[in-house]
Amino acid sequence: MDTELLKKAHERVPSVPVLVNLISKRVKQLINGDKPLVRPLSSDEDKVDTALREVAEGKLISEIDFDAIARAEDWQLHYFRRNAWSNALSSAEDAENAEEHTSLPDGVRLRLLLAPGQAVSGEVTVDWVRPSFSGT
Repeated sequence: MDTELLKKAHERVPSVPVLVNLISKRVKQLINGDKPLVRPLSSDEDKVDTALREVAEGKLISEIDFDAIARAEDWQLHYFRRNAWSNALSSAEDAENAEEHTSLPDGVRLRLLLAPGQAVSGEVTVDWVRPSFSGT
């Protein structure tokens, strides 16, 4: 395996697990007779190098179908301001609170309800708290 090709392919597909799966699948396709998307440098070029060149030259790309991994049925976004959680989408936008709504909240909560029967399902909650928040 050509390490320079590996570096170039990794620049195009920065996720190592995705790159490994992409190259592995493509090598199997090439072994089974699929035509390469790039002209082989020699008749005995390694299939791994051919697949890496396909990625490095942008002929083979990776797309992730997030719906196949974990389809969300519902979601909610909340902000934490003035020691209370509020729905980010239904917060009042009146003139009195306009400055508050444009400032960074003390916390953000994302809640996802993932569909059953998938690799990941159920409710997922992710909280972020502003590092300088003191809670007093």
